[in-house]
Amino acid sequence: MDLIAAAKMGNLGQVARLHSEGHSLMLKDHEGRTALHHAAFIGNVDVVRYLVAYECLHRCFYVDDFVSGTDSLQHASEISRQAVSIMKDASMVLRKWTTNSDQLMQQWKREGLETQLQDNSSTKVLGMMWNTMKDHLFVGIQSLVGSLSNNENTKRHLLRAVGKIFDPLGLLTPFTIRVKCILQVLWLKKISWDAELPPDIRRMWCQWVSEVPRLSEIEIPRYVLHSSVEEYSDVLELHCFVMPAQKLMVLPYIQEL
Repeated sequence: MDLIAAAKMGNLGQVARLHSEGHSLMLKDHEGRTALHHAAFIGNVDVVRYLVAYECLHRCFYVDDFVSGTDSLQHASEISRQAVSIMKDASMVLRKWTTNSDQLMQQWKREGLETQLQDNSSTKVLGMMWNTMKDHLFVGIQSLVGSLSNNENTKRHLLRAVGKIFDPLGLLTPFTIRVKCILQVLWLKKISWDAELPPDIRRMWCQWVSEVPRLSEIEIPRYVLHSSVEEYSDVLELHCFVMPAQKLMVLPYIQEL
């Protein structure tokens, strides 16, 4: 079973900026010092002892979200324990811990980690919605549905609706690409921003809008492999072909070597 742990950083204190540069995490305070360097060497953190979590902090931090995973409860617990210790020595606190493992969640609570309140089984991770009980990802559509409620039929409104869709993994691309094709037609026909859509385009737009509520039914299993990534890294290849045609054509497939 693949265990996933996620946490947010709080109590940043003097830390003004956190960003990822290449493969290394940079935590900088107002004087421009590297906080992880400070934690590891000036703060006397035993880097060898905390090697697993130290490397995870470099690879798995995105803005203020720490997201990591492993195949065992023991390893997941060790990562979280070490990560908390390292960040604490840098005067930073990892909060709102959440996971797809109820056993790990209970262990965190016993250890005193600040876990996320579980009013329901869904939480946000890197802007995506994550059902921790089912271990499924889905896209929140509340903002999109709200923007469509005024029933406008203009290019401006159509573009605004497209901007409401946050889908970094492309889970909804087969659906969202349709409205982008409509936008392409509007530009080709030189339709002005606030003019009413032509009848033929309006029909396509209204059909698309009527299908938006069904996006809430789409849930994608987060874990797609049956073993560790390392086991498959040398034997699987992902191929994706895109055809330059009037209508988009994409052919992805996985090849086992």
